[in-house]
Amino acid sequence: MSEQEPAVRTASPAPESTTDVLEATGRAHPADPADPPQSPRSPRPVRAPRRIRSPLRLVRLLRGTTLLVVVAVLLAAAGGLLYARTAQMRNSDAATNRAVTDAAATQAVLTEVGRAVETIFSYSYRDPAATARAAGQLLAGPAKAEYDQLFVQVTREAPQQRLTLTTRVAAAGVSELRGDRASVLLFLDQSYTYGDGRPARTAAAQLEVTARRDGAQWKITEIESR
Repeated sequence: MSEQEPAVRTASPAPESTTDVLEATGRAHPADPADPPQSPRSPRPVRAPRRIRSPLRLVRLLRGTTLLVVVAVLLAAAGGLLYARTAQMRNSDAATNRAVTDAAATQAVLTEVGRAVETIFSYSYRDPAATARAAGQLLAGPAKAEYDQLFVQVTREAPQQRLTLTTRVAAAGVSELRGDRASVLLFLDQSYTYGDGRPARTAAAQLEVTARRDGAQWKITEIESR
C-alpha cells in the first residue's frame, strides 16, 4: 500500500508640458542669436510635497497590509510544521500509522475533531448552556476536567463583557492515528466581539489535541496549547 500524506486542511502625476519643462530649466523659448544676453535665472523653487489629507486612511491601509502579512506568515508556518511532522512520521514506524496509510480515516478524524474544537471554543453570552452541553458530549478525561474549570471563569466574566467568541480552524493535520487514538495539530482563527462598547479583536491560536474513539464518535481527551 502506497504511503499518503496526512490531510491538511499610485497614480503618477500628469506629465508636465514642454513649456513647463523649459521654464523649470530657465529656457521658456528657444534662444535667438539676436536676443541680448540674459543673466542666469534662479532655479525654480521645489514644490513641497502634498500633505496626506487623511492620515487615518493611511493608518488603516497599513494595518490592513500588516494583517495580510501576519496571516500569510502564520499559514506558511502552519504548512511548514505539518510538513515536518509528516517527514518525521515517514522516518519512524509509519507503516503502522494510519495517518500515513489511510487517507479516508485520516480525513474523517480531521473533520470530526475540527468541528469539535470549533464548537467548544465558540461561545455566546446569550446562551452559555449550549456550549456547556456540547463540551459534555465532545470532551472526556483530562480535557473535560480542565475545560470545566475554565468555563466557570468564562461564564462569570463573559455576561458582563457581553462576549461572543467565534473559532474557526484555519489549518489542521493528523500526526498520528493508531487504533482508537489520534493526535491532531490545529491552527485556529478566533474572533472576539463585545457588547460593552469595546472594539472587536482577532487572535490566532495553535493547539495539539489527543482524541479517542468512543463507539462511533471521536472525543477529545487532551488539549495542549502550543
